[in-house]
Amino acid sequence: MGFLDKAKMAAQARKIQKELKSILIESEKLDGKVKVVLNGEGKVEEIHLDPAVSHREAETFLKQAFNEAFAKLSQISAEKMKEIYGDLNLPF
Repeated sequence: MGFLDKAKMAAQARKIQKELKSILIESEKLDGKVKVVLNGEGKVEEIHLDPAVSHREAETFLKQAFNEAFAKLSQISAEKMKEIYGDLNLPF
């Protein structure tokens, strides 16, 4: 791979990082009573917890919502990276 190819891939990677920063990933549990929103960097943007949700439910469903949101983010990131590195057969 030549210098120009590497420079092009680096530019594409920066573009994808910028795109990821602008997306929001949402996961809801208990019909929206528990909601988590992450940005494309994996940082928490919002947590909503209905006051009617018990402490036990909150623990359980917050974990599930975070795990689901992170899984969605990983999938989106992998798909974006394949746009750049797909031809190199790298594992994502």
